Amino acid sequence: MDPAVSQAKGSISIPGYAWVILVVTLLIGVCAPFNQFKIPPVMPVLMEYFSIDLTSAGLLMSIFAITGLIFALPSGILLQRFGLKMTGLTAGLCLLAGSLLGAISNNYSLLLFSRFVEGIGMALIGLVGPAAIAAWFPSENRGLPMGIWATWVSLGSLLIYNAAPVVETSGGLFAVWWMSSLVTGAAAFLFAIFFRLPPESVDVKKTPGSFDLALLKKGLQHKDIWRLALAFGCFNYAIIGVIATYYPTFLKTIHGFTLTEASQMTSIKMIVVIITAPLIGWIIDKVGSPRRIILWSFVALAGFMALPFTVTGWMIPVTMVLQGILAGAIPTCIFTVIPSLTGKSLPAGIGLAVVLIGQNLGQLLGPVLFGAMAQSMGWMTAGLLTIPVLILGYIEINRTSMK
Repeated sequence: MDPAVSQAKGSISIPGYAWVILVVTLLIGVCAPFNQFKIPPVMPVLMEYFSIDLTSAGLLMSIFAITGLIFALPSGILLQRFGLKMTGLTAGLCLLAGSLLGAISNNYSLLLFSRFVEGIGMALIGLVGPAAIAAWFPSENRGLPMGIWATWVSLGSLLIYNAAPVVETSGGLFAVWWMSSLVTGAAAFLFAIFFRLPPESVDVKKTPGSFDLALLKKGLQHKDIWRLALAFGCFNYAIIGVIATYYPTFLKTIHGFTLTEASQMTSIKMIVVIITAPLIGWIIDKVGSPRRIILWSFVALAGFMALPFTVTGWMIPVTMVLQGILAGAIPTCIFTVIPSLTGKSLPAGIGLAVVLIGQNLGQLLGPVLFGAMAQSMGWMTAGLLTIPVLILGYIEINRTSMK
């Protein structure tokens, strides 16, 4: 056994290099939402440039989810067959290639295809992060690093929401794509240099060609994993598919915010998540059970969705703070509980792949359905219709056997 991992005072110590792994994995992970969320901060400009409507603009977000949905299970197979490092590097290269292709897009179809390529990277890195943490961190101390990892979407979104309007103003629409290409290339380089597996990894250290089809079948038959997947899909429908995708446009068109102001206002939620997600992870390590945390979070988020498209004035930033407090708990709890639900007989990567099917389904349906409902029924009604979706998430979590 790795001498850095030793028994001390009834708990297992964490290898020092595990934190290096967390940092470089988080850096390449952040690049996925950094590229994914290039669209919302500049959506009005992009709609004018390509002469498209709100639904077509929403498809540029949904295509990420379509790709993730297609590649969720194949990503799990690739992870088991080729290992974490190769899968992570492939993710980084897909993100980089898609961003570069988007930077030279001269029509909507080519831009849409570039988003498909970026989506492959998003699907792959969504598996690599939690699996790397499961490999390096003992289960007793996994909550905090999973909480830190759970900030990846918020951190990447926060950075691009604040950078994109400034870059677009100074360099034009596609300067945003060139900027994201540079950031992604740098992160992929650091991942290639510093990432490695621990001396012993029961869960993910596989030799090429060692993938067992029986493991995939076992994962597909795991009812609790599918319940987690559906619940996580409901969460992503509301938070990513609705708020993260459309709220900047709502603030600009309805409340007269500038692009920069709308993006900064929406990013308040992301700042709060960066604080709350690690805190929730620390609490999980202390109390040992995420069940009550995640159930109450779904209830509170369902009630919260009555606010964003109805409040005005000072209540808008307060609403974003509230959402950040609530939204940090659910991804942290789900990523933390997956390895324990799958057990040692089923690699965490397979369980993660199933859960990511739900995540991408939510991110696919959210932008498309909400965009259509907002156009036909108005912003407020469309927002209220996300409440039943989150109630469904609560029901599915309540049906799982997590402790």
